[in-house]
Amino acid sequence: MSGDKATEPSGQLRADTCPLCGQDNRCAIEQGEKIDACWCYRASIPQELRQQIPDSLHGKSCVCPVCAERYRQTASVSGAGKQAEAGTLAGAFSELDVYTEKMRQVNGASAGAVLVFLEGRFIHEAYRGAHTCGSPDVRPTDARSRFNVASVRKSFLGLLVAWALHDGLIGSVDDPVTRYFDEPGGDGAGMLQGTTIRHLLTHTHGMQASGTRLFPPGSSWSYNNTGVNLLITLIGRLYGKPLAHILKERVFGPCGFTATGFETRQSDELIWLDESYADDEGRSANLFMNARELALWGALHLDEGVLGGKRIVPATVVRQATALATPPGLDETWPRNGFFWQVQAQPCTRSELGEELPAGSYQILGLTGCALLVIPAARTVAVRMYNQTTPNPPGYSYLEDIRAFGNSVLRAVRKLDS
Repeated sequence: MSGDKATEPSGQLRADTCPLCGQDNRCAIEQGEKIDACWCYRASIPQELRQQIPDSLHGKSCVCPVCAERYRQTASVSGAGKQAEAGTLAGAFSELDVYTEKMRQVNGASAGAVLVFLEGRFIHEAYRGAHTCGSPDVRPTDARSRFNVASVRKSFLGLLVAWALHDGLIGSVDDPVTRYFDEPGGDGAGMLQGTTIRHLLTHTHGMQASGTRLFPPGSSWSYNNTGVNLLITLIGRLYGKPLAHILKERVFGPCGFTATGFETRQSDELIWLDESYADDEGRSANLFMNARELALWGALHLDEGVLGGKRIVPATVVRQATALATPPGLDETWPRNGFFWQVQAQPCTRSELGEELPAGSYQILGLTGCALLVIPAARTVAVRMYNQTTPNPPGYSYLEDIRAFGNSVLRAVRKLDS
């Protein structure tokens, strides 16, 4: 799904795109229908909502029904009640905002975003910084900004593996990899022996790109992309098309994601990392998303395949992708994984999940600092997005950082209940 949908080749906002969130505004006129068929013909768009549109985008296109409904829900809390709710939300998330902004600066990211989705609605959003530093043409970070989510993309691959199991294209998560791949020759001969699909999904395969092994399959844990790349190839073979095409058909399109896709060319909405990518077919770490669509991807999992009241993915597929899949017997100091997600079983020192998070919570993290956290027990999804490209600074612990993020999210949500 190309992010260029939101703009014309000239860079101007398209008429079928909401100027507030950058999503499809469902304009009937743009779809060739009469004006009385449009949702806005029967709706009242408050002047206060129109005033939120950036000056440069006024008169270019209409807002979407999602933004209109979100504003209506907020505005329904009137007078002192509205001020009280706003104050409560601001107070609840102040710790989270301060922490995520501090870490953005510590890690040298020029852009940052944090978003919390609770009980079916966005209750907190904050955008910081700009797409690039030191440029005379700085583009501020906002809801339309699309970050490279790096390894968060693996959650999409994990879902497709679960779907292939559901479709009968993979017999079992414990199938040997040699059922689907021939053994490599040369120095890598025999490397696949004893390795299962489960090992690839949970970083317990022990293989390295060099064709050597760190440990026997299932006996330890090591994060690398060797298993990921094998599964990308496998899914492409099983479905007869590239990973990105499958995702467009089964996820991006049905979910209405217009700001999510594998990109090879820079555009105004992309927070570019000054990298080059071979293609847009899903083989590289070039998946870009905005904060809202990443949160909705988490919400799809939270509601077991349902988004906006519509069944997108079979519930059994989502359950399998997010359930504990780590081989039994693995030392308890190693993280526990679902299908690439880290899953909270019991807190351990090497886990990316904060010790305050309840069992069943799951999270996935990317090298750029982007993270997606789902807390089913609190009906909460949280997103953190950065564009970090420099090495971690001295004294910084990414595990302490990402655990503190999760703990801060949970504490904020609990403040709303108190």
